[in-house]
Amino acid sequence: MAAEYVLGLLPPAQRSAFESVLLSDQDLQQDVAAWRQYFSTFAEDFKDRTPPPQLINRIESKLSVVPRTALWKQVLPYVIGAALGSVLTWIAVSSGVMPVH
Repeated sequence: MAAEYVLGLLPPAQRSAFESVLLSDQDLQQDVAAWRQYFSTFAEDFKDRTPPPQLINRIESKLSVVPRTALWKQVLPYVIGAALGSVLTWIAVSSGVMPVH
């Protein structure tokens, strides 16, 4: 858990609990120091770079946003089907094709 703490991956509640234990636990303090040292070697290999300003626009354009269909467009086929079924049933009953007992 010390590595996750150093990387900032703990949720706020776990982070607070971890930090309260960290205040009094010397072994845990040593673990955190060791992980900080370990991860600091990775940072030395990379230079800070500022991303180009248009990057966020390119990322957002690649994200597929599915347009939400209006409710009436979703329900309309079922309403038409129900109406058509009702009309056909009425025609069948009134013409005697489907006798009612």
